[in-house]
Amino acid sequence: MATTDRTPTAPPSGCTLAPEALEERRDWIQREIAPHAVRVQEDGNGVTCEFEGGDDFRATLAHWVELERACCSDWIWELEPRDAHRTRLRIRGPGAAAAFPALCSVLAARPPESRWRRLARAGGLGLAASFSLLCVLPMALAA
Repeated sequence: MATTDRTPTAPPSGCTLAPEALEERRDWIQREIAPHAVRVQEDGNGVTCEFEGGDDFRATLAHWVELERACCSDWIWELEPRDAHRTRLRIRGPGAAAAFPALCSVLAARPPESRWRRLARAGGLGLAASFSLLCVLPMALAA
């Protein structure tokens, strides 16, 4: 989801990116990172985000962290794999929570996952088809 206001915004305190580069970075984050977010939590000293994605996404996330460590060196960027498909990112430091309202709003505005998508993620559509074929169909034929 791209922002509608295309006016470059000032970088957060400590960030070395020019306003135009910061806007490009935000657009990239919204396009490549935010769709994988499953949870975001702000606290007094930073932001903790949890993402879902495989190895390709983890490589993208690690690339983003390296880019941010280079331009926002005042903050601590911690990547922590949770399991095979979940990764937690903690961003800590002075002003870190205030610097990510765009990311946090994109993550918070993410629509809830559909029942079919949860089913596909949990066991795949094969599980649903098997259930229908082995349980529902015999009951329907018997009726």
